[in-house]
Amino acid sequence: HHPCEFNVWIPFTYKRSEGHGFTLMNVSDSKEILKPYDFDTAKYYEEVRDHNSAAFKITDEKAKPVTTEFGEILLFDIRSLHSTMPMSEQTRVSMDVRIILDEDKNNHPFAHVGLGRMKTPFEPGKYYYEKAVKNSSFV
Repeated sequence: HHPCEFNVWIPFTYKRSEGHGFTLMNVSDSKEILKPYDFDTAKYYEEVRDHNSAAFKITDEKAKPVTTEFGEILLFDIRSLHSTMPMSEQTRVSMDVRIILDEDKNNHPFAHVGLGRMKTPFEPGKYYYEKAVKNSSFV
């Protein structure tokens, strides 16, 4: 994601004994963890999937469960490592909204491409709804 994005997380279910199954780390801890990977999140994600790895252990130690209640929203810096966790007693239903200010969207030296299977470019008509950015200065 673009480093100037804000993430808005909205739970649609009540937090139960398992919590929401969503964890979040502060930006400084996230930077510390990503530094050995030269801030390449794809490399980090590849290693952290191994639950015996050093990356998994430090992430598990530093990430904190999200305690946002139903009816509240959580606004956080997209540079904070965050993840869903398996849940066995309930289903989590939530929504992510990503916001980037018009003046920030072109203020970065390289293009952003999603890490998922589609490798979607973060640009109008691809990742962003074209009409939502039609009257902005998004290039």
